[in-house]
Amino acid sequence: MSLMDTIEKEIVYNTTKPYSTLNKRTDKTRNVWFVCHGMGHLSRYFLRYFKGLNPEENYIVAAQAPSLYYQGTNFKHVGASWLTKENTVKETANIMQYFDAIFETENLDCDLNLIVLGYSQGVSVATRYIATRQLHCEQLILHSGGIPKELISEDFAFSDAKVSLVYGTKDAYLNAERIAEETHQNNGYVTAQKVIGAGGFRIYFYHILPNTMTLIIVNMTINFPATILAESSLNFLGIGIQPPDTSLGVLIGIGRNHLYQAPWMALLPGLIILITTLSISIVGDWIRDQIEAD
Repeated sequence: MSLMDTIEKEIVYNTTKPYSTLNKRTDKTRNVWFVCHGMGHLSRYFLRYFKGLNPEENYIVAAQAPSLYYQGTNFKHVGASWLTKENTVKETANIMQYFDAIFETENLDCDLNLIVLGYSQGVSVATRYIATRQLHCEQLILHSGGIPKELISEDFAFSDAKVSLVYGTKDAYLNAERIAEETHQNNGYVTAQKVIGAGGFRIYFYHILPNTMTLIIVNMTINFPATILAESSLNFLGIGIQPPDTSLGVLIGIGRNHLYQAPWMALLPGLIILITTLSISIVGDWIRDQIEAD
């Protein structure tokens, strides 16, 4: 071995790492949040996004990414990162032990409504922790980040948490190609549910149906009136139902021969078609607005 050869060695030592909390945990606390920020954040600033929650009912614990660095060229603002491609396995193990210490200090293993949220890069460490520690939580919120590729559904088979996958259409790191990739076949939230081992019934009725209800209603309110008009037009032209069977289109077709003597024979069926199609559209718009408001 020459003098120019280098050897990378390891040491074990005790270290002190911060984390931040928001609000006070009391008997009135209903929800305890464990949140992991994204790249460039610090835990104490990340908590600002949770100040809109009821302070009596929500207690938020924000972990702090270990790797600090200056942002920009003025060396003024400090950001943090959870992991890089360097020594990922061992750095992940260090983070898991850091999370263990937070859970022990904050007594987060007790019977409570635990909500785990990961934002951006924080999604990777949050999901890794849930998988490796088999952490039971009521809700898992994955915001603008992806589940690590090495995690499979068997890693989350123990969990029955409600999973929400959230992303923004103006995310600087989530372009149209990435959104298409995430939503391909499974529409994102289905992928998240499959990863934690959810069955088909839960996926379809608890996640696909609620997330697609607005789209279903919009298509119904557009297509159903169009179907009524198409059916009535074909029958009016004599292509569809033939007398003695009847429909609104047939009644209009018969009534056109008596417009001077009895105009109501054509006007009344036409008015029914107009009211029906317009009512469906109005009701559909109202239902859609109510769903989106919720």
